[in-house]
Amino acid sequence: MGTSTTAEGVTAIGPTVFRDSLSESQAIPPTVAKVQAKWHAKTVAIIYGDDNAFTKTDGDLFKREFEKTGATVVDTETFHIGDKDFGASLTKIAAKKPAVIAIGGLFPEATQIIAQAGKLGIKAHMLGGNGLNSTQMYQVAGPATQGVVVGAAWFIGGKYTGNLEFVKRFKAKYGNNPDQFAAQAYAAAQVVASLAKTARRRRTKCSRACAVCAWCKPSSARSPSIKTATSERRRLSCKSSRAASLICSDALSG
Repeated sequence: MGTSTTAEGVTAIGPTVFRDSLSESQAIPPTVAKVQAKWHAKTVAIIYGDDNAFTKTDGDLFKREFEKTGATVVDTETFHIGDKDFGASLTKIAAKKPAVIAIGGLFPEATQIIAQAGKLGIKAHMLGGNGLNSTQMYQVAGPATQGVVVGAAWFIGGKYTGNLEFVKRFKAKYGNNPDQFAAQAYAAAQVVASLAKTARRRRTKCSRACAVCAWCKPSSARSPSIKTATSERRRLSCKSSRAASLICSDALSG
C-alpha cells in the first residue's frame, strides 16, 4: 500500500500493489484544464526532473495537456534531484516569456524553483503536481508562492465528518496542520486496519470449516471419492500452509 506512489505504472507491478493516492495522470489533466479555463495561456515553459519516474511523468503530462488546450511549449528545461541552483534554466525560460511555467518536481527542488523565479522577477503563472502538495510550500519558498496552483488529491477544508475529525486530532497531536501526505498515510492505515479485521474474520470462518472438512479427518474416515483425490493433494497435510490454503479455499467456496 503506497501512500504517495503517484508515478505511472506503479500498480501494474503486481496484483498485490496498491495505492490510496491519485496518480499524476489523474491529478494533472484536470488541473491544467481548470487553469487554462481561467488563464487562456498561449505559451508555456516546462521544467522537470529527468532522473525520477514521478517528475518525468509530470513533464510528459504537462506537455501533453497544455498542447491539448492549444498552448505552445516554448521551452523545456530539466534538472536532477539534489540540484539547488536553477538560475541558468530559469534565465532561459524568462527569455522566452512564457505565460505559464509548469514545474514537475519534488518538494525540495520545486520550492527552490519557485523562490528563485521570484527573485529573478519572473511574473509567469506557475503550477505543479503532487510534489508541491504541502502546507510548508509557502514557508519555504516565500512570497513567490502566491498564486501557484497545485493539483491536489485532498483538501484540508473538506467538511465531511471523517476529515474534520482527522484534522482536529492531527493538530492536537502535532501542533500544526496536516498536509496531503499525512492525510493519505492516515487513510492507508485505515484501509490496512480494515483489511486486517476482514482477514481475521475469514480465518475464523476458515478454521471452523477446516475443523469438519474431509481432509482433516483420519484417512480411514474419508469417503472413497476423497481417497481417490489427486496425488498432489494426497501429499499435503493440514500442517502445510499450502494444504491449509487449499482446504480452506474448498471449504469456503462450498
